[in-house]
Parts: sequence; structure tokens; C-alpha cells
Amino acid sequence: MTWAIVAAGASLVVFLVLSRYMHSARVRDWQALPTVRTRRYLAEVEDQIALDAQVVEEAYGAAAGSRETPDEAAHLLRCAFDLIQATQTDRLQRLKLMMQFARMSAAILVAPPVRPARFKLREVRSVAALGWLLHQVLVSPTERFLARLRVLAWGFWLALRSLRGARDQVSENPAIETNWARFENALGDWRTLDQEHAFAVRHLLLSLSAEPGAVAPAPVNNPQP
Repeated sequence: MTWAIVAAGASLVVFLVLSRYMHSARVRDWQALPTVRTRRYLAEVEDQIALDAQVVEEAYGAAAGSRETPDEAAHLLRCAFDLIQATQTDRLQRLKLMMQFARMSAAILVAPPVRPARFKLREVRSVAALGWLLHQVLVSPTERFLARLRVLAWGFWLALRSLRGARDQVSENPAIETNWARFENALGDWRTLDQEHAFAVRHLLLSLSAEPGAVAPAPVNNPQP
């Protein structure tokens, strides 16, 4: 567990140091990007995020609601996990794209760090705490936003690993309450990460729309505990 957190921290620091030196060159590249299309894409993504989250909740609800028949419940939970895993792949690809946009943007608005207190899993809290510390050290809003995105990427990876382990435990012993509780805890952190991910999408949209000639969207509300 410790090596994963240390590796996350090391890669995050190297990533941010390199991005500082490459930022000025990418700002010039940004001028050639179709910003109107980018804003439209990010706006449409918000609806897709909400739909994905609803589907995940329905899939897990079906599994939890079938626990009186353990074998069926375990099967439905495996299906729910497969859906979460596919949804997360989309999230990670989007975070990567957002990092590219953020590095090339001339002005990123200041975003708050991901709050460690929102998470139950120790490893996810640790990564969020590292991101919070970097937020206090970094000066540029772009660097802070990139740190936030990197924390979310690592957090998703750690939460999915916990979900996978809990899924396997439920498959082996579907009648044991603690196995389901482990899955629920990990899913709770995954939900929180998804909320923070949706906030980041909205924040980037607001930053892009703050450029000259752009129409600002509705205000951003930071996720609450």
C-alpha cells in the first residue's frame, strides 16, 4: 500500500515540474484549438456523467436488493463492477484530455483541492492529502488544477482496486455482511471521486468560458461532504 502512495506522489511531483516548463509553449498551441467545440463537448459531457452515475447506482441497487438470494446477488454485483470498471475507463480518458486542455489554457481559475476528509479508504485519503499539500506549495492555478486531476486519476485507480477485492470476497462468500460493507465503502469513495470529477469538468468549462468573448456558464458549486 505504501509503495502505491509513494509512487503516486513521485509521479505527481515529476509531472507538475515538467508541466511548468512546457506551459508557455502550449499556450501558443492553445490559440489554434477549436475552443467553441471544446466548450460544447464539455457541456455535453456533464449530462453523460450524470447518466453514467445513475446507471451505476441502479446496477448496484439491483445487486443489493437481491441479497436474499446470495448467488444471484453475487452475480449482479459482478455485473455492477464490470459497469463501474467500464465507466471508470471513460473517466480516466476524460481526465487525461482535461489535463491537455488545462496545460494549453491561458487562464485556469483557482480550484480548491480535493478534501481528504471526504473519503473512507485510507489509501484514497492519503493520495488526497498529498494533493492538498501540493496545493499549498504550488503557486500557479494551472499547476494546482493539474494536481487535482492527477489526484482524481490515482484515487479512481485505488478505489477500483478496492472494489475488485470486495467483489471477489462477495463472490466467495455472498452471505457475509462485512464483504458487502467493504464494497459499499469503496463504492462510496468512487462516488465521491466521480462528484469531484464532475466538478473538475465544470470548473474547466468555466475557465475556458472566462476567456475574451466567451459566455460564462452557471456558477460552479464545489462538492460538499
